[in-house]
Amino acid sequence: MSDSAGRSTALTLITPLRPGGGRWLKIMLGAARHFRYVSRPAIEMSFIHFGHWTVLERLPGGDDQPGGGRLANRYLFFESNYDDDDAGYIES
Repeated sequence: MSDSAGRSTALTLITPLRPGGGRWLKIMLGAARHFRYVSRPAIEMSFIHFGHWTVLERLPGGDDQPGGGRLANRYLFFESNYDDDDAGYIES
């Protein structure tokens, strides 16, 4: 889902991960924090103002609270703000 506000567009995606994919993805996201050559391509795209990836394993709250606790599957939660057109952003 995207929402335009002025010149920037906000994008939020939530997608399920394959079994075992969450572990591999957490390793890659951790590497991006420590090794600039992993994250450099996204940083060099001047039209991207913000990008954040999170692997969701549980929802806030305890296992005994409605809507809280561990999820049956892991999900990738991605947020971004950019000022290019949608097609240009997706292609990049």
